[in-house]
Amino acid sequence: MFLVNDDLVTPMFNAISSLSILLLYNLVFIAILLLALVPLAIYRPAAFAIIRRNLVGYFSNPTGYVFLCVFLAASSIALFWGADFFANNLANLDQLNLQFPTIMLFFIPSITMSLWAEERRQGTDELLLTLPAEDLDIVLGKYVAAAGTLTVSLLVSELATFSFLSLLADGNVDTGQFFVTYLGYWLMGLAMLSLGMIASFLTTNLTVAFIFGAILNAALVYLVKVNLILPAQYQPHWFSRWSFSERFDDLGRGVISLSSLSYFVLIVALGVYLSVILIGRRHWLGGRDGQSMAGHYLVRALSLLLILIGANVLFSNHDLIRKDFTSEQVSSLSPDTRKILATMENKHPVRIEAFVSARVPDEFVKVKYNLVSMLKELERNSGGNVVLQLNDNLEEFSKEAALAEDRYGIRRMSVTTTSRGESRQQEFILGAAFTCGVEKVVVPFFSKGMPVEYELVRSIATVAQPKRKKLAVVTTEVNLSGGFSFAGGQVQQLPKQAILEELEREFAVENVDITTPMTVYDEDGNLKFDAMIVVQPSTLTPPQLNNLVEAMQAGQPTVILEDPFPLMFGQVVGTNEDKPAQGGMMGMGGPPQPKGDSFGMIWRALGIEPLAEVQVGQQLPGLIVAQGYMPYKRFGDIPPWGPFVFVRPGDAGVFNPKEAAVKNFEEVFFPVTGGIREAANIKDLKLKFTSLVETADNRKDTGLVKIEHARQFFRGGDIQPILQNMEETPRRAHTLAAWIRGEEAGAAVDDDTKDGKKNVKKDDKKDAAKKDDAKKDDAKKDDTADTKAKKPLVKKPLVKKPLSVIYVADIDLISNQLLGMRTEGVEQFRWDNGPFVLNLVDAVAGEDRYLDIRQRKARYATLRRIEAEAQVAYDKEEIAQKAAQKEYDEAVTKEDEAIKKIEKEAADLEADYKKRQDAGEQIDLNEKRSKDQLLQFRLLTAMAASQETKQNLKLKLEKTNDQIRRDRLQSVSRIQNLYKLLSLLIPPLIPLFVGGVVWVRRYIREREGISKTRMKT
Repeated sequence: MFLVNDDLVTPMFNAISSLSILLLYNLVFIAILLLALVPLAIYRPAAFAIIRRNLVGYFSNPTGYVFLCVFLAASSIALFWGADFFANNLANLDQLNLQFPTIMLFFIPSITMSLWAEERRQGTDELLLTLPAEDLDIVLGKYVAAAGTLTVSLLVSELATFSFLSLLADGNVDTGQFFVTYLGYWLMGLAMLSLGMIASFLTTNLTVAFIFGAILNAALVYLVKVNLILPAQYQPHWFSRWSFSERFDDLGRGVISLSSLSYFVLIVALGVYLSVILIGRRHWLGGRDGQSMAGHYLVRALSLLLILIGANVLFSNHDLIRKDFTSEQVSSLSPDTRKILATMENKHPVRIEAFVSARVPDEFVKVKYNLVSMLKELERNSGGNVVLQLNDNLEEFSKEAALAEDRYGIRRMSVTTTSRGESRQQEFILGAAFTCGVEKVVVPFFSKGMPVEYELVRSIATVAQPKRKKLAVVTTEVNLSGGFSFAGGQVQQLPKQAILEELEREFAVENVDITTPMTVYDEDGNLKFDAMIVVQPSTLTPPQLNNLVEAMQAGQPTVILEDPFPLMFGQVVGTNEDKPAQGGMMGMGGPPQPKGDSFGMIWRALGIEPLAEVQVGQQLPGLIVAQGYMPYKRFGDIPPWGPFVFVRPGDAGVFNPKEAAVKNFEEVFFPVTGGIREAANIKDLKLKFTSLVETADNRKDTGLVKIEHARQFFRGGDIQPILQNMEETPRRAHTLAAWIRGEEAGAAVDDDTKDGKKNVKKDDKKDAAKKDDAKKDDAKKDDTADTKAKKPLVKKPLVKKPLSVIYVADIDLISNQLLGMRTEGVEQFRWDNGPFVLNLVDAVAGEDRYLDIRQRKARYATLRRIEAEAQVAYDKEEIAQKAAQKEYDEAVTKEDEAIKKIEKEAADLEADYKKRQDAGEQIDLNEKRSKDQLLQFRLLTAMAASQETKQNLKLKLEKTNDQIRRDRLQSVSRIQNLYKLLSLLIPPLIPLFVGGVVWVRRYIREREGISKTRMKT
């Protein structure tokens, strides 16, 4: 029985599968080409004969294989030898795309230079012109033969490059994108062949034909750099759009578009037509006695050029064919984004000016790639409603970078990154400005934590439709807007929370003090606020909580975040904890503020209850949820890392697949979270409890932990009580977030419901009635005193909205620390806490445009083999560093033990003297003093020596770690250099072998029939 290594089988299977798909694509492509040749063979046999003649001539000459080997080597160097290939860690052809037009600038003229110039030089052109064939037959034959040479060359290059790239990526290559990119190379080559063929018809000299062909193509290759010559007022962007690189861009990203296809096909048509004119110049030059028709054909050529330009502009503006062939659809917009673009009614086009650095940290390469791709797709799919000016490849101190800062405030961001295991600060630009009329939105930096497509489409919608929905932020002790806190008697400055900044980009945000009853509806019966968010409402006073309940029951859509044990918000207390003592001067602050059972009215109004096994209002023990799942293995295990919860679909949690707001999230991190469940009387309240996020119900390491034990752990205590808590609790799923909804159909508001006081603690109806009577008496007194009457809670709406509240049992998930860790790119964190909360707010606000867009993530194939081999080097480095650290710790411990030994001697001596003195024995003070001084001297000497030794050990440890780090970097560099060398040597092997066979065969045939006496010895 053979044992199979799964680590080898899976990459091999992926590689074979990907290669099979690519071969299938190629077979279909070749079949289409062969079918296209059938009409040519039937109706234009002369052209078909020329095709066979030229193809056989090219591939029977060893020189053709030399050019092919040079082409393959140049392509490998451009793709694999660049500094950014391994740094970007993407298994695609991006690096080759940048250099391929330049490579073709030398390869294409080598094919076209001999098409007609060689015929004229050898005098065989007259033979071809006397054949029973039209000029078009000859030109088509020459062109199709050159296209066949190009096709064979690209097929060889494609298979060689794909095989090597598949080796680096363990078979994880996006075959669709790869094939379409090479299809783009082929189309670009066809266009360049048609221009190079023109040069061959202009001269009889092969060298001149090569130079002319390169010059004609160079105009369209380097037109993309026209902005280096033309100032901004001359719109260089418009000219650059006609370059090969710009028109190839769609194909390079795996998208087949009508605009790109038409551009290359129309250039081919123009080149072939001009070649037909040039080969037929014997007819229109007129000779000595004839009349020249040069002007006539010049006008015809210019007219055709204008027609082709107009046709290409038409196809570019009406890109009816756009198909994304990437496996993960990373180069196309989501259906929701297309819908938003299609329904925009802006009077002016949205102008996007994007600023992207030439080099970004490794962690932001995918963000940059996705940003550039999405920007181009937005412009192409907007129907002219979006105009893009993309300033990519910016240098740090370029003119465009200065413009970005002066005009829009887009500055270089300093981000802590990890490159080759080294943490360092790197500055780069990754921002964009959106304008439409007088409206302007600036995204100064595209972070890793927020989906790029969402950021872009939200900004476009904001400037195109400036009227925003309204969001109420209830003021609690968790001050999202920042400011100052006086909790605990100390003044603390609170930063503005990043989640509020995100909300402000979408909503018109207003801070609401709920000390007085909240006006839910306006005079027209519409909601005054589309949504409301309350963070840690348990810090509100009982009257404020009552107003909050009344607003929710009146139909105010609300998102509540309530945490039984806030870990990342300083002095904010948990649900069951009393507020700290009030601050005051000279100790005059008040005592701690008891909460009592006030927050229970929220739970009772929503028909839910916490997981705690105690009554609300008691101090401890409360319960939090813990789940032993740590997706980031370098941090160790949970719960030794902490009683945290990472929710991922599958064995680590559940996102409700029926709720659009959460169904496609990949990970949400809940640090020290509580849990909720529906109460027994929820049906009596006519409410529906829908769980949005749950822990897994099949994990053995999921349980509940007492808050007191968690608090002790975070203060440096033992982990065992937490483990014991988790072991003792039953294994089941726990709800971390839920949506509580009222009856679906709204009811007309009457006098009994307009204040929203139903279902607020039914047992207190009598007390509520008494309070209402008291309020009426107070109102009469106020009227008598000529004061203002109390403003009613809500004005009578047309239809009362049903209760709609999303309750999340954690507030730490929106802390700046977590969102910052996710966005800055220090580690490969994947949690979607920011988009998750934004989706919850959108869901209750009835805003469904962005729900799926926020959950969409672009996935790219990476160099898995390089990653694995680099990880081996990292693991070796870690082991070596731990060994060095252990050796250092043991040496330091040995030094400390020597000092402790002397200290023990001194302590024993002192104890002995004390014992003898207590026994009445006479002590020789001089002897004692002498021994004390000797021990003191030994101690000082030992401490000095130990300090010096520790410093030497520290220096040795630092040098050892530096050497270990250098060894690891050299190991990674050797791996990369090895693959670079292989990429240069392997691809040309097949054409080199075939070329060698052709040369040997040709050499043998040349020697056939020659007398041996005539051969040189």
